[in-house]
Amino acid sequence: MLELCRKMKKLEAFVHVSTAYSNCDRQDVGEQFYPITVPYQKVIELNEWMDDETLAAVTPQLLGNRPNTYTYTKALAETLLLNEKGSLPVAIVRPSIVTASWREPFPGWVDNINGPTGMVLASGKGLLRTMLYDSKACADIIPVDMVINLMITVAWYTAMKRPKNIQIYNCTSGTLNTLKWSDIERIVFPLLMEYPSVNVLRYPGGTFKESRAFNRICSIVGHIIPAYLIDATRLLCWQKPMLIRIYQKLQRAIEALEYFTTRGWNFQSTNVIALSQELQGIDQMEFHFDVRNLNWSLYWEDYVIGIRKFILKEDDSTLPKARKNLKRFCTIFNYLISSIF
Repeated sequence: MLELCRKMKKLEAFVHVSTAYSNCDRQDVGEQFYPITVPYQKVIELNEWMDDETLAAVTPQLLGNRPNTYTYTKALAETLLLNEKGSLPVAIVRPSIVTASWREPFPGWVDNINGPTGMVLASGKGLLRTMLYDSKACADIIPVDMVINLMITVAWYTAMKRPKNIQIYNCTSGTLNTLKWSDIERIVFPLLMEYPSVNVLRYPGGTFKESRAFNRICSIVGHIIPAYLIDATRLLCWQKPMLIRIYQKLQRAIEALEYFTTRGWNFQSTNVIALSQELQGIDQMEFHFDVRNLNWSLYWEDYVIGIRKFILKEDDSTLPKARKNLKRFCTIFNYLISSIF
């Protein structure tokens, strides 16, 4: 991309989208560059001559305290830009966990099941019963339209002001409008009961856990055993087993998210706030990205409704039927519990 942009004589701005977790190996992350242990040139060379098996063997040493190659290569890309940008007008935007939209194109709009969206969807379907987290850790999520608005504004500011150095923008919420993982549990679970899916596989429920051992036990009891029992029943009824495969995918997704639900970071967002103050009049409304004005309870309500509408394709007219089905599940669930105890 740099080679291409050097040929663009009238290029006004080069905005690179990184991630706030490019430096997740440190707890306090400013809007600045941090050194990496192995130069990116060396990593590129390794990829050119090493076979896949050898490269996989050395990858853990390259990653260090980072959880995956995604965060690591983002850090490498940032350092590459710092060293090779030349005279290009470069800026870097670092979003945290990108989630459903706040306002645009619609409140709660979402088009994938990555990250928290998949977690909420699985909980609403009754699949996800337990998950490891740190209740006091910050859930640093940021609505997708805020990220886009910031990127557009960064491009404008870079083109107009032409800063001498690369400006970095931590597009995060944690230090500006704190939301903890325990807040998500408290806010979202009741909303899943208020706006249920039409087709739930099990009664929605479960809780997050802070003990790894207890969470593992609950996962066996709440996930693995029911999956095998239900799939065995399906086989006896000449139906194709499916729940074991679903839980295997769910477990991989949970494990990928677990690193971020059990840790907290302090992201400095001084440049983001300063940039928001550069906007005047209608631009402040059209390109709003100040997360301090976001009401998390109202946002999550739109988010849950958005998952029903845009992911599950269930419109508002299906809510009465969905609530009736959920009530039936609740009656059966309570009957089973009372029968056992």
